[in-house]
Amino acid sequence: MRGGVASIAPDENDSVTGVVWNISTVDEAALDRYEGVGSGNYRKFTIDVVQNGARMPALIYVAVNSGSGSARPGYMELIIKAAVDEGCLTLTLEYCKLGCRAGGSWPVVPQTF
Repeated sequence: MRGGVASIAPDENDSVTGVVWNISTVDEAALDRYEGVGSGNYRKFTIDVVQNGARMPALIYVAVNSGSGSARPGYMELIIKAAVDEGCLTLTLEYCKLGCRAGGSWPVVPQTF
């Protein structure tokens, strides 16, 4: 797998804004296939997240390839639209727009879980 995909990385001084869904085991299996867990594109982890002031476990998918790369056309626009639709915009929008520039690429972020 090449870079240019959305992912997260641990950072004691930062956080990630996102959306939490309740999913079934059937949904999780479908996500595993879509994200390429079986072929090594993404790995799954359970982390603690805070939603409405309550801490809870959440399943996340983390890209195995931490290298930078250009996002495919339309990819970043879909991510930004989803963030707008779910109302989870903060400064992350400016970060996301980095990948939308012509020739833009994701910054390289070390991933250790």
